[in-house]
Amino acid sequence: MYFESVSSLIDMGGHGLYVWTAYGIGLLVILYNIGIPLLRQQQAIRSIQIHRHRTKKAITTSERSVQMVRSGPDGSRCSPDKATDTATNKGEVL
Repeated sequence: MYFESVSSLIDMGGHGLYVWTAYGIGLLVILYNIGIPLLRQQQAIRSIQIHRHRTKKAITTSERSVQMVRSGPDGSRCSPDKATDTATNKGEVL
């Protein structure tokens, strides 16, 4: 072994403070470069799941609105030519 004892390894001939500080900074940079992409990946996956849930909910709500308009306010079925799209609230004929 190059060093006679653990204390001489830590001291490194009087340069231990600089050497171990450099190792510490290097280790922090490596951990940062590993950890940040993992955190961003989790945030992206969570964002996609929220967007998918909102989109699915909006589609379901829109389909229910169109079905309610097609069936008419009193529950009677009206012809698809006279049904209007209340989801867009533009009064477009479907």
